[in-house]
Amino acid sequence: MGGQISDLEDPTVTYVEDPSKIEVVEATQYKGEEELYHIEVYATLDMTVDVFVQKSAYYGSLSERVPLAVCDGDWNKWYIWAQIEELKLSVSFSLVFDATQKTVEDFEVSEVGDIWGWCRFCGAQVLSEAAEDCWSCGKSFG
Repeated sequence: MGGQISDLEDPTVTYVEDPSKIEVVEATQYKGEEELYHIEVYATLDMTVDVFVQKSAYYGSLSERVPLAVCDGDWNKWYIWAQIEELKLSVSFSLVFDATQKTVEDFEVSEVGDIWGWCRFCGAQVLSEAAEDCWSCGKSFG
């Protein structure tokens, strides 16, 4: 088995750090509501993600291509439970903010970016589908 990102099953975000990048894309005040705003945000987050991996994939070549920390190597007869730590993902979300109450009235994640893989030389996360070289070690993927 080749060991692909698609071999990571049932991903669950278990921890999110403060964003390393945050950008307010748009902020709109609701008409008739003096202190109610709809805000669109784009952020890059560092997170920890729990995944399940078939043992055949893990012991094939996936463990060499994906930085997995094994939590339970014998979760069951077929699967390993593991974590990916310090995974960077781009997330777009919107919220409704009540400036009078200083509360978030509604929150919705609209898009979560893709995982493009990890450098086979140094293990750094590949941050773009179009990347030709590793941003960390500078080696070519070609």
